[in-house]
Amino acid sequence: AGAAPGPGRRRAGAAAAAEPLVDLRDPDVPVVLLDLESTGLRAKSDCVTQLAAKVLGSDDGIFNAFVVPGIPPSKASIGVTGLDMAFLEEHGRPFPDVWREFEEWTRSLGRGFVMVAHNGRSFDFRLLHAELLRSGVERPQERLSEMGLLCYVDSYALLRSPQLWAGREDVPGRFSMAELYRGLFGEDIAGAHNAIVDVVALERVLTEGVANWRPTANAKQFLLDL
Repeated sequence: AGAAPGPGRRRAGAAAAAEPLVDLRDPDVPVVLLDLESTGLRAKSDCVTQLAAKVLGSDDGIFNAFVVPGIPPSKASIGVTGLDMAFLEEHGRPFPDVWREFEEWTRSLGRGFVMVAHNGRSFDFRLLHAELLRSGVERPQERLSEMGLLCYVDSYALLRSPQLWAGREDVPGRFSMAELYRGLFGEDIAGAHNAIVDVVALERVLTEGVANWRPTANAKQFLLDL
């Protein structure tokens, strides 16, 4: 059983390839921005060290938690995020505990939602599914759908869409979050590679930098079946 279709939602099925799973032109569809920090860059075998999320356009809808990973963070990861094992053991909790709290947080939205992450298709969403599998969730996509997830959108792929930049002179040369943010706002992300900071940066990009993204996102929706 999944979340019942609400306003703006279309049922998946034979027509799913021709129609979006949810019409993101509807501004009432909640958009949850997600970012994960991890022990390394292998989506299937590394572990989550921080899970942060924010409801787009909401001052109150914020989730942030550190996770005690099943393997130690790599030196390269610590160099980027500053999250070493000592910090995570002091401030973090096991992933299943964090996930239960996150499930409650998403259910508090009261309706189905779309989840957006930068590089989500290649990393964040795959890492999340792998972590759920390790935690005993046999069918992560079904579990997420039961929570109310309607679909995923990878903001990296979305923001590479030429139609979003038509007539603009500030088209970025690269589409990493750091390059996007610097190109749009003329400054670096203060505190980047802290998941909650990166989520807030993505929100600014989608609200102030490229605010016309919703119609294009209808063609960028997907689900994962690992």
